[in-house]
Amino acid sequence: MVCRAGNNYLGNDVQDMPKNWSGDVQFQPAVWKGPKHSTPHRPHDSKDPADGLASLVEAVATASGRGQAVHAVGSGWAFEDCAASDGMMISLENLNWQLFDVVNANNGALTDDAAAKQDVWSSTRLVHFEAGIRILDLCEQLDTQGLAMPTLGGSNGQSLVGALTTSTHGGDWQQQPLVDAVRAVHLVTADGVEWWIESATMPLTRSDGSNAALLAQLPCQSIVVMRDDAIFNAVRVSMGRFGVIYSMVLEVRKQFLVAEVVTTPAGSDVLQALRNGQGTASVFTPLFRLLASTPPPAGMEDAVGEPYFLQVVFNSQRPSDVWVKRRWEVTEFWDATGEKKV
Repeated sequence: MVCRAGNNYLGNDVQDMPKNWSGDVQFQPAVWKGPKHSTPHRPHDSKDPADGLASLVEAVATASGRGQAVHAVGSGWAFEDCAASDGMMISLENLNWQLFDVVNANNGALTDDAAAKQDVWSSTRLVHFEAGIRILDLCEQLDTQGLAMPTLGGSNGQSLVGALTTSTHGGDWQQQPLVDAVRAVHLVTADGVEWWIESATMPLTRSDGSNAALLAQLPCQSIVVMRDDAIFNAVRVSMGRFGVIYSMVLEVRKQFLVAEVVTTPAGSDVLQALRNGQGTASVFTPLFRLLASTPPPAGMEDAVGEPYFLQVVFNSQRPSDVWVKRRWEVTEFWDATGEKKV
């Protein structure tokens, strides 16, 4: 089942061991691997044999053969040392391309429901990205296609795989978490075995013909295809314990406008409103009523009602100081001159 291509490792072995982004954690593994693409990635050439996947598979298989532990690291955005290892560490930083194989609606791999999402009129869209891309770069790639993530965390410096597999969330308090955008996972496990994992109740690809249409779009024809809800849910928030994730299929949405308002109510009033909401069906209702007593700024007429994003920040040195950020999804807005924009 292993689709190794011999000694097909094309990355860089880092000599000066890097640190996490804050510099608090020094990475000192026995072996450092940094798979990377050796040729530009093209939309219709996603199965180049010299791509980062082959290097990733070879690195994982090599570690297995040596009995070494493997830890993958994305952007090193975490403060903790959970990604550090004294065995082999694999940087996913250069595995940051968008893939166009499985999610092409014309290749017959997608189910009818999934293929319908690739229609120009669909409100959501399926996209396939390598796991090492930073959230910021992902958003910029989606922007060029008129698309956006349905929700985001509090920062965009994380790698895609790091943010998703730790169930990163932000202030979109009624939205599903970021990881719920994942529809399929391409995983590399011990000995370099590749897995394609998706839901059984909401399958992304067709299983007929022994997964023939799906396999035709993947570099490894003996990849293990798994459709199981429990395993799919576990690998999505696996904290790196299932193996090294190579890529993910995401369900994103068309771009949308938001209105953002930041207010500075009295800290005592905010605390009392939060206390009043405890034990009720809607814990934030008293706070929203308090905030609604202040009209929105000029040009923000749509910033009313219940927001979809809420963030409350207290000054730890002076708790009377508080900033409340709210966002609303809107269909129109006004610019600084008062002109209405759609």
